[in-house]
Amino acid sequence: MKSIFKIGVFLLLAFSVKQNFSQTSSIPYYDRLNFEGSFFVIAESDERSNFYAINLSLFDSDLEKKYFEALTYKENRLIRIDAANNSISWYRVKKSNSTSEIDDLFHTLQAKTKSDITAMSVEDKKAWLGSNSK
Repeated sequence: MKSIFKIGVFLLLAFSVKQNFSQTSSIPYYDRLNFEGSFFVIAESDERSNFYAINLSLFDSDLEKKYFEALTYKENRLIRIDAANNSISWYRVKKSNSTSEIDDLFHTLQAKTKSDITAMSVEDKKAWLGSNSK
């Protein structure tokens, strides 16, 4: 009887751990997003926040993607909410920030990424990746 109880507890724990991991692995909107060539879209909104999806596939390299993401982490208005996809990143932004302000911010960070990466030498790029890769 004790062994049946132990097996039941084990299965219950195993199922709940699997369920927790699957819930945090990605955001379900990846399949339906249509950027129509844009760098970002507001994919969702609620009463307090807008949820921006960024089209990382517009960057030419993984270095540019990582550099852009590093720049966003320095912005206290942007909260990264998902890191499970290589071509899309998600950010929550409080509605106290105007959409035009955030639009300008994303475009500025995109332009800064392109200009900074272009200005880097091959050695600088390798050094930056070496110190900023996980």
